[in-house]
Amino acid sequence: MKTTLFTLLLAPLAIQAAEIARVLPNKPADQLAAAGLKPSDAHAPQAEIAEGATNGGKTLDSAAIYCPGDYPYFVVVPAERPRECGGSSGADSPPHRINVHSWGPGEPEATGTVVMRRRSPMTPRVTGRVAQYNNTPATLVEAVVHNEGCDLHYWRQGQGPTLIIFVPGGGGNGDQYFPLMALLTEHGGFTTATFDRRQTSASQLVPAGTKQKRLSPPQQARDVRAVIQVLGFERAVVFGNSSGAIFALQFAHDFPDLVDRVIAHEAPLTALLPDASKITEWFLQLYERYETEGMMPAAMQFASELLGYDDEGMPPPKPPVPGNLRNFWENEFLVLLGYVPNLFRIKENGTSVGVMRGERSRDAFYARTTDEMARTLDCPHFMVPGHHQGYEPEADKFLPRFLEMLDVLEEKKKAGGR
Repeated sequence: MKTTLFTLLLAPLAIQAAEIARVLPNKPADQLAAAGLKPSDAHAPQAEIAEGATNGGKTLDSAAIYCPGDYPYFVVVPAERPRECGGSSGADSPPHRINVHSWGPGEPEATGTVVMRRRSPMTPRVTGRVAQYNNTPATLVEAVVHNEGCDLHYWRQGQGPTLIIFVPGGGGNGDQYFPLMALLTEHGGFTTATFDRRQTSASQLVPAGTKQKRLSPPQQARDVRAVIQVLGFERAVVFGNSSGAIFALQFAHDFPDLVDRVIAHEAPLTALLPDASKITEWFLQLYERYETEGMMPAAMQFASELLGYDDEGMPPPKPPVPGNLRNFWENEFLVLLGYVPNLFRIKENGTSVGVMRGERSRDAFYARTTDEMARTLDCPHFMVPGHHQGYEPEADKFLPRFLEMLDVLEEKKKAGGR
């Protein structure tokens, strides 16, 4: 078959991305134009895509363009990543798989493997059939970025100039933030992202079978950085819940120049509490029960301290992923016991931080910690709807307070913070 070359136009850089797409058959330029593909622009990242060849010994039978902001673009192919394709996006490697979790109305589905190409006049030619589709802001796109031995699965939604990244807590799964991300997309003005934390859900160590490792809060912060950078943003609003709020604060401590604003929702910094000694002993007894009786008895006793989940009208929480629960008890519980990022340094850095406490959490230990955090950081302290994960079942009620906190922190930032 005759090989035809196409030079594709990516969406303007002001639009944050041209996402993966439905595979189009090999068509003349006029038919491609009719399908929404336009001639190249001298100021846009470009690639020449042809049909019927191989790269690195792998047959490329389809391809697509992915451009996160000003970062080098990617080519998506439904095959293994060609070995010689490389580059750096701030993490160990570019994202190497992309899936569409849910499309906007009427949009197609596609999956593929991502190959990074540097933006330059000498950009190598990539072979394969053309595939491009500009997604609507409603599209929730899943991708994978490799960082420090782990394939981190992350999701992006929206096309606004401000990135908000949501950091999961002990459960580790990012899908708990999907309802709030969808509402923020409808509101407009934001790009939102979340991810499965390392060693939880889809984000596992590679190669498969690698022994799991003890939690490192600084490494968790570096994982947040990897997702932010692969999305092509210089800074981000970082929201974390529970231990995810601890990691958000760790990120603020380790990477202050990458922080736009930080919101910590019920970070369990129990060492700050007046009754810290009593709570610490209870945690140690709980862990001893885990060691002697097993994971489920300890988990059930721990869950008894989570208030508001059985309030009238509250839907039952999703059951924890067994592997995530096991990872929490084996690798995270003892590290988080008493761990506190350096709040004084965060305050000295002038980082714009706010803390949130759920109304349904009442006097739970993880709710009371917010009072001590606000006092230490001298920062805004909001009472918000819901329990410890209220942003999920009551996302519509949570959203206005979330937006209000963003505004307050922006004013604080303008007044002298970062």
